[in-house]
Amino acid sequence: MGKKSVVKRVYTKELKEEAAALAAMGEKPARQIAADLGISANVLF
Repeated sequence: MGKKSVVKRVYTKELKEEAAALAAMGEKPARQIAADLGISANVLF
């Protein structure tokens, strides 16, 4: 079978800033914040 292409997602600056601000508040774990925003937890680390 052929190779599968890898899709690299591009996140806006605003989304990254929002995620960072939510993580800095410390009210929720990073994994929960990522799930709420519909992104991978790896994006936050």
